Amino acid sequence: MSDDVQYVTRNGEVSDGVFEWTHRLSSQTVVRVSGGAGAVLGGVIGWFMGEGEEWSVPLKALGALGVAAVGFLFFWALARYTYSVHLRLKNGQLEGSFNRKTVKLPAGAIAYAGRAEFSKANKRRTSTTSLVLEPGPGLEFVSRQGHYITATTQHGDAVLQALLTQGMHPDALRVPFPAHINAKPPASREQR
Repeated sequence: MSDDVQYVTRNGEVSDGVFEWTHRLSSQTVVRVSGGAGAVLGGVIGWFMGEGEEWSVPLKALGALGVAAVGFLFFWALARYTYSVHLRLKNGQLEGSFNRKTVKLPAGAIAYAGRAEFSKANKRRTSTTSLVLEPGPGLEFVSRQGHYITATTQHGDAVLQALLTQGMHPDALRVPFPAHINAKPPASREQR
């Protein structure tokens, strides 16, 4: 193996000038239930596959177990990916995604960036620019065009530092939250 192999970490710099952060649900109940549903569905399919082939009962059970394992892994991986917020910073552009929502924001277009603590009410807010997965810490951004973007992350300081290195104006971390933005406030917001 060569010495220049670089292993990808999901929370920080993954290559020169490319940063990625992932925030997953702190409670894995949804992921486990999805995996369990996949296992049940796979087991039923595996059993009926054996019925059609007229296998013996132990062979049907083994086939059902094998397909159940595949079903569990598939639905578990799908739920794990779907229920997470991904932030990626590359070439001065911050891209956030959650489920099927994607938000792109150039670092130079950020007028306000700050830490926030989100509540359950923020989680339920339906918007294409709300990337709040669960109550807890995160970041909120306001673009120069007035777009309000929120994202759940445990790595707020690292995201803000990386944004500064990729073109965000330092004043975005000093100015107070713009008064003209009409959005439901988080449970707490960084005061300036």
